[in-house]
Amino acid sequence: GARDAFAEFSLLLALYPDSDYAADARARMIFLRNTLASYEIHVANYYLGRRAYVAALNRGRYVVENFQGSPLVADGVAIMVECYLRMGLDDLAGTSLSLLKSNFPEHPALDESGNFIVRNDVTNPSLLYTASFGLLGSNVDNTPLAPTQRPLQPENPEMEAPEETRSLLNILTFGLLG
Repeated sequence: GARDAFAEFSLLLALYPDSDYAADARARMIFLRNTLASYEIHVANYYLGRRAYVAALNRGRYVVENFQGSPLVADGVAIMVECYLRMGLDDLAGTSLSLLKSNFPEHPALDESGNFIVRNDVTNPSLLYTASFGLLGSNVDNTPLAPTQRPLQPENPEMEAPEETRSLLNILTFGLLG
């Protein structure tokens, strides 16, 4: 509905730029642009919480590309930096971070020295946390960033590390205990 309203106000301004309603239409278009950008950022944050980094990246990039002038463009760039870091794409993360530093130096994702603050509020509720309705356990997951270099492959595939043996308690509790 908001996209349709934006299109209608745009049509009004194109057909009747000197109308008495032109100023009101411009103000409503700005409000609709910011509302649509806010929705996209909200969805990107949801995807970040679910570790769907490509989907979050696409939403953040969509805000940067399509909602210029919105105050939420800075959040879109910050989401892009976070996603690139989590996926191990350091060169793209560096480019996005320099964009964030140069255009939005006071953004909350940057500390005083200009370093990016990686979120640690990604949730990963354990079975104990879910079963006890949040009374026991924790749902905070400090997901590490992706490695910047791939681990070396062993030259001789027969000499790989032996598979770890699991205890019966570990198997019965699906890896939670033991």
